[in-house]
Amino acid sequence: MSTERFDESFFEPGRNCMSVRHAQRFSLLFDGEDYFRVLREALTRAERTVFILGWDIDSRMTLTPEGSGDGLPEALGDFLHAIAAHKKRLRIYILAWDFAMLYAFEREWLPVYKMGWRTHRRMAFQMDGKHPMGGSQHQKIVVIDDRLACVGGLDLTRSRWDTTKHAADDPLRRYANGTPYQPFHDVHTMFDGDAAREIGMLARDRWARTCGRRLAIRSHRVALSQDAWPPSRDVDLDDVRIAISLTEPAYLGRALVQQIRAQYLDAIARAAASISRNSTSLRDRSARRCRNRSRARTARISPSWCRAIRAAGFRKSRWACCARGSAHAPESGGSAWLLPADVPGDSRSRQGHRQRVQQADDCR
Repeated sequence: MSTERFDESFFEPGRNCMSVRHAQRFSLLFDGEDYFRVLREALTRAERTVFILGWDIDSRMTLTPEGSGDGLPEALGDFLHAIAAHKKRLRIYILAWDFAMLYAFEREWLPVYKMGWRTHRRMAFQMDGKHPMGGSQHQKIVVIDDRLACVGGLDLTRSRWDTTKHAADDPLRRYANGTPYQPFHDVHTMFDGDAAREIGMLARDRWARTCGRRLAIRSHRVALSQDAWPPSRDVDLDDVRIAISLTEPAYLGRALVQQIRAQYLDAIARAAASISRNSTSLRDRSARRCRNRSRARTARISPSWCRAIRAAGFRKSRWACCARGSAHAPESGGSAWLLPADVPGDSRSRQGHRQRVQQADDCR
């Protein structure tokens, strides 16, 4: 997924993105404390549908270990159950990766059974194994009423909550059994508008592929009583267009999709001045290749630097933020790129651009 303000020609639906859609509001959410607090508030405002897609989901995790103050249960499974029981028109659909035994000790064992006896009749839980051997479902998405979407690198599972300080001895960073875990960093996004509706359609498509049936509910056609956007959260960017990009393997008659890879290579080849990256998985060798193949300087993005950009009032600035996530693909981490909008691009010939893309092709 990418936000774009400066050059619509960069995004080519069908090649480096699936589609480009408008969002009135867009925010970056840094680390679990920021994202989970906002998500819990947004979920309490849901009226018709909630879709939760993840690499993992753990019913025992708490979104706000510091305390929510909303009067609802703290554990995720009990919290979702309470919301479904309270709102008679609400339907909650949870789709988690049908994980390999390799990860059995890292995850809640058989969550479909652990949650099943408590699952409200208006909640549906499915495990998704529709991918080639050696792959995984790696999308981390929550869609609320087709009007608000959260997309990024944070699962609703254990050992994800942390503050931006990442203090070694944070007393709130604990497993459900009370034992501590190591600091954890990742970034999420939240946006509304047609872009959120498109993510809702993507979630429905995933559900249909897994369960073999489509859902008739279309929340965007229903008048809601309140705005889905959580009131406590400020807007970082407004009136933006978002490119939605996918990675999917060739499987069960579906063609190979490598839009995220294509977008990365386009951005690397296009950069003239600098490339800044925030990555948990990009290897040093790959980073050296990227530097060698591009004329631009490369630098890591720290969370504090990103927050400084936001705090400095860049809501109207011309920046593009590219965030990555893979669907039904061999497991890979997430990363983010910030590219200044004044990087020359339109003046370069299409042929020259393609040549640079080809040169950067081994930056994988």
